Amino acid sequence: PILFSHTTGASEKEHAHAVLKRFATRAFRGAKPDADYLEKLSAIYQSRRKAGDSFEVALRDPLSAILASPGFLYLSEPGEEGQPRDLTGQELATRLSYFLWSAPPDRELLDLAESGELLKPDALAKQVDRLLADERSREFVTGFVHQWLGMDRLDFFQFDTKLHHDFDESAKAAARSEVYESFALLLRDNGSLGCLLKSDYVVINGLLATY
Repeated sequence: PILFSHTTGASEKEHAHAVLKRFATRAFRGAKPDADYLEKLSAIYQSRRKAGDSFEVALRDPLSAILASPGFLYLSEPGEEGQPRDLTGQELATRLSYFLWSAPPDRELLDLAESGELLKPDALAKQVDRLLADERSREFVTGFVHQWLGMDRLDFFQFDTKLHHDFDESAKAAARSEVYESFALLLRDNGSLGCLLKSDYVVINGLLATY
């Protein structure tokens, strides 16, 4: 949730500042906003409160400003022009998460990034395995296979209905899923690329099994 319980002894202004800081940190995928930026957000909130808005309503404009900022809309890796540098733990976590999940890094990735553990090869390898084992990696599988094999071409294949009168749109969808699921299995089992060309198994559902 965006809002959380008011800390005992904290003023409303301090509470609003804490809400904005936490929201901005999450929106910027773990990157902590600088103090000047937070002060500007707090100033927007205070101006709305002085205008008569409630606590929750006064937060809308600064929260909207966060969601319209480059830090949220773009994956930023600032550095000196023309000077290569190593990724920070936070940048690595963000790249990894968007590559395999098409989503921001979760709490575990962010914690490892902040502690510096994610930069260690063994820890990084474990996180790659964890992300691939998660259902959210289906976004990677679908996107990669679709582009790699040009899966959109399947929509233009015409089948002879006289020879294959039962092959309808459901069967075509199942045939498409076979490709995605076969690659996903290969990825999970760390199989060789040769298995895509020559294997002794298929990944199909009951409908395709009738063909």
